[in-house]
Amino acid sequence: SALSQEARDLIKSLLNPNPDQRPGPKDVKLHPWLKGMQELHTGPIGTPQTNRSRSTSVNVDKCTIDALMAFQELLAGVQRERGTACWALGGEDGESAYHWQTKYSSERFDEASEHVLKVLNADERTPHPGWVSFSSALCAARKDLVTLRQQCSERIVQRDEMLDIGEDIDETFNAYSVLIWTFIDSMDHLLCRLRSPTGEPDPSSPTMRLKLLQLIAEQLGRERAFVSGHLVRPETLRLAAVVRKLAEVIGARKVLLGSATDANTIVGGGLGIVSMLRLGEQPVLDSSDLQALEFVENRILNAKKVEKPAVAEWWHQLTKVIDKIHQHIMVRISDIFD
Repeated sequence: SALSQEARDLIKSLLNPNPDQRPGPKDVKLHPWLKGMQELHTGPIGTPQTNRSRSTSVNVDKCTIDALMAFQELLAGVQRERGTACWALGGEDGESAYHWQTKYSSERFDEASEHVLKVLNADERTPHPGWVSFSSALCAARKDLVTLRQQCSERIVQRDEMLDIGEDIDETFNAYSVLIWTFIDSMDHLLCRLRSPTGEPDPSSPTMRLKLLQLIAEQLGRERAFVSGHLVRPETLRLAAVVRKLAEVIGARKVLLGSATDANTIVGGGLGIVSMLRLGEQPVLDSSDLQALEFVENRILNAKKVEKPAVAEWWHQLTKVIDKIHQHIMVRISDIFD
C-alpha cells in the first residue's frame, strides 16, 4: 500500500469502536500525518525555500483539507439539529436538546466559514472558482438555516395547540433534509472542480467512496430524525402511515449496508452496496454495529406496546453508527488529497 505508517495509525485510531478513544476532528487536524505534509515539502525551520510554488501548493492543500473537515463537522451538526428539531416538535422533552444543537451548529458554521476564507486567501494567485462558488453557497445556506430555525421555533411554541403535530414534524423534517442535501451537493461539486479542470464527476475510487459514505450518513441521519419525532410519543409508531415510512427508511439502510442476519429478507443487496462494490479495504461497519441496531429495532417492531426507553435506545444506536461513518468520511477526505 502507498499509505505511510502515520496515515495507517490515523485511520486505525479513527476506526476505534470505542467513541471515547476515537480522536475528534480537531485531533485529526493536529495528527503528525497532516502536520507533516507541510514540513515534508518546506524543510526544517530556517531552511531557505527552494521551491516556492510547491510550498504554496502544500499550504493550499492543507487549508483545503482543514476546510473540508470543518465543513464535514458542520454537516454532521446540522444533521443532528434536524433530529432534535423533530424531537422538540414531538414534545417539550426535546426543546433543550434542540436549542443546544442550534448553538453547536452555529459554532461549526463559523469555523467552516473561517476555514473557507483561509483557503481563498492561502494562494497568492486568483482563488479557485470552485471555492468561490462554495463560499457563496455556504452563505446562502446559512440564511436558509436561519429562516428554517425561525419557522421551527414558531411551531414549537404552537405545538400544544396543533391538531396534527405529525404534519409539522414532517414539514420540518423535509425542510431540513432539502437544506442538508444542498450541503452535500455543494461539497460534491467542489470536489469535482478541484480534481478535474472541466468539473466533471471524478470516477476514481476515493471520490466514489466519499460520495457513497455521505449518502449512507445522510440516510441514517434521516432515520434518526424520523425516530426522534416519536421519542416523546412512541405509540405513534403503530400508525399505518408511520409504519410505511419506517419500512422505507429501514429498507434503504439495508440496501446500502446490508443486514447482520443470515436469513433471507425481502430487501435485496445481501451484504449491502458498499461491500458488494468493494469500495474500501475495510467494512464501513462491523457486524456487531448492525446487530446492536437491528436488535433494538426488532424489539420495538415486535413489541405489543412501544415504550420510551426502547425508542431512546434505538436513537442511541443510530447515533453511534452515524458517528462511526462520519469518522470514515474524515479519512476519505484526507485520502482524496493524499
